[in-house]
Amino acid sequence: MSGKESQDAATQFDWAKTTLEAAGFAVTASLIPGDAETIIAKTVKE
Repeated sequence: MSGKESQDAATQFDWAKTTLEAAGFAVTASLIPGDAETIIAKTVKE
């Protein structure tokens, strides 16, 4: 998850991770502060 830090971030993060796992996906999750587009582009490059 990337983007601005917020009080709801941890709750949203846990919900998304749990929902994906319940649907049968293998999830590797991390909270990365910063601009979402920049973080996603950097992650895809790696």
